[in-house]
Amino acid sequence: MKKLTETKTAEFYKIWYGLLSYVNKNKRICSEAKTDLDELNYQTNDVSLIHPIRNYLWEHPKLIASYIKAAGDELSERECSVLTDWQKHHIKGRFVILRNIAKYTVFMRFDGIITYDTIIASYALSYGTGMVSSFEQFYSEERQKRGITESLTK
Repeated sequence: MKKLTETKTAEFYKIWYGLLSYVNKNKRICSEAKTDLDELNYQTNDVSLIHPIRNYLWEHPKLIASYIKAAGDELSERECSVLTDWQKHHIKGRFVILRNIAKYTVFMRFDGIITYDTIIASYALSYGTGMVSSFEQFYSEERQKRGITESLTK
């Protein structure tokens, strides 16, 4: 599985937690969350506190533009570009992971398209052999018809 470099990981969390901190400060979603989420030590942040903030954000994605405007010169051009892409291309929903291979993970969303923002909730589900066969057949047919989409922005 391909992983982000340490530098790219730090960049992602700086942008992500800056955005989540802005949303929480302005909308007061989770009073227990730190004023500024710690992007430098992201593993110490409590996901149970971040989760409602993230849910609110994806219910109100225009907050991203508000954050960019409010942050002004505090954000680099690259950070603004990343945030703008998140606002334009975000899609939310439930999905099934069909395959996890070296180059990418194959998701099937129940209504078409997927995205991932670092928080995954799992459900205690089990599928019978008929359903598993249906997933396999769907994957095979879609792969032949449409191929594998590796980017939502290109």
